[in-house]
Amino acid sequence: MDITELAKTVNDSFTYGRQSECVDTMVKLYEEVQKNKGVDLINLKHSNLQTVGLAFVLIALRLKSDSDSINEVAAENSYFCLAKSYITDNDKTSLPGIFNIFQIKPKLLSDVMITYWKDAKNNNIELSMSFMEEIQFFLLNSFFDIEKKEYLIPTDFIYMLPPKEEINKFLDHINSLENFNNEIYISEGKKHFKAIYHICEQAVLS
Repeated sequence: MDITELAKTVNDSFTYGRQSECVDTMVKLYEEVQKNKGVDLINLKHSNLQTVGLAFVLIALRLKSDSDSINEVAAENSYFCLAKSYITDNDKTSLPGIFNIFQIKPKLLSDVMITYWKDAKNNNIELSMSFMEEIQFFLLNSFFDIEKKEYLIPTDFIYMLPPKEEINKFLDHINSLENFNNEIYISEGKKHFKAIYHICEQAVLS
């Protein structure tokens, strides 16, 4: 079963409100990728990374399951696909999906964040989660003009763009932090972003 076609069906059925078809195909896509132990994601053509990544964002944020682990794996899969799309092709339209996961359900990526922080020889879990804010700020600056309050990318995938209310909420929080520095957060966020991509790559194959 072709995972790109399944992903297209997930995205299209969600966009047009075909809820039953969307949920059924989410399950099929998740199971197909798990069956092949992530190899299908590793072997994806660059042109298909965004499509599959966005479908996994939907699975992570919207699929109701008995186990949070399904949503966590979906979040890691989506991060891997969308980050790879950006890193290899500078595709900034892939970044809002990752921002949304951090903003809406940050705990879904807590395991990879903690792994990253432990790799830095520190077991402070609260600090590991603070890396998310730096990554989010880097992501936001890549697809949104903070001064003009305008998106810097096409808005075709409107359901994946964070609402400006959520963006303002995030910016209010960031600006309230005592140690916030615009340039440092962008620089550090980009570094963390790439490091988490490599951890997700390992998770995909595990």
